[in-house]
Amino acid sequence: MSDNSKIEWCDATWRRFWTSIRPRPDNGCWMWTRGCFSSGYGQFRLRHKKWRTHRLMWLTIHGSIPDGMCVCHTCDNPACVNPAHLFIGTHADNARDRERKGRHPHGPNPKHGRPGASNPAAKMTEGEVVELRYRRHKHHATYRALAARFCISPSQVANIVKGRSWQTTQR
Repeated sequence: MSDNSKIEWCDATWRRFWTSIRPRPDNGCWMWTRGCFSSGYGQFRLRHKKWRTHRLMWLTIHGSIPDGMCVCHTCDNPACVNPAHLFIGTHADNARDRERKGRHPHGPNPKHGRPGASNPAAKMTEGEVVELRYRRHKHHATYRALAARFCISPSQVANIVKGRSWQTTQR
């Protein structure tokens, strides 16, 4: 099966995929709750291949991804698989979208200096950050386990836990 063909699902595999999605009423994202690539994109194994979950959703709904095109997110949330938040674009389209939204690492705000949820690159809510810190300190959850649960990288978990990123009103 090529990356550009319509995905054929057996019932059990589709249920496994679908039960790994949690809708977020605050922003409309459908969050992937299982394993993620280090980039934060959801990961799903289908027919002996690891897929990015947003690409699987696009292929399932739309049937193809034109050569040289990307599946981009309007919500800027790599763990989101909501088809309404996905669009086809070139790498250049994706870069322009990133710059327009102030997420470019070399733009006018290179360190994304805005704290917490006001940061345009934020992938978590303040409540999720508080929960992550609580699970780390009270339940001694590993960085890897927390990264999988919240679909962020283990290094980002460490930055949040150690206070290097994500300022919250609660501590």
